[in-house]
Amino acid sequence: MESSVYTLLESLEDVLEKAKQAPLSSSVKVSREEIFEIIEGIRLALPQEIKQAQRIVHNSESIIDNAHASANGIINAANETAEKMTMEHEITKLAGKRSGIIIAAGGGTVTRRENYFPLKQNGVIVYLKRDLAKLPKEGRPLSQRN
Repeated sequence: MESSVYTLLESLEDVLEKAKQAPLSSSVKVSREEIFEIIEGIRLALPQEIKQAQRIVHNSESIIDNAHASANGIINAANETAEKMTMEHEITKLAGKRSGIIIAAGGGTVTRRENYFPLKQNGVIVYLKRDLAKLPKEGRPLSQRN
């Protein structure tokens, strides 16, 4: 008898609802065999349903763990990028305060708004535009953009 616990409990209710009532009593007469058969079905089905529920819980925990790991990776990458940009900006500010030097900047340094004025304060910005297809892409983040 392959049934869910819920279905078996409904069967038990049906048996009790259809049972004949004893005269002058709230007691009912039911088939002992039929009740034991339903109870046995519940005993057999319950462990399977518990195992299924445990699998579902385990899968959801695994999904949550993967989401946390992915989120942590994204946060770490964002923190690294922010730290690099902050360091780049500080270096750009220091270099921009100096006179009589040539600053060669790549990787998008001059394209970031916060770096423009520190570079411009004591000098001239010369922007060399070159077809990205002609530049090597390795180690050049801006060259890898589509």
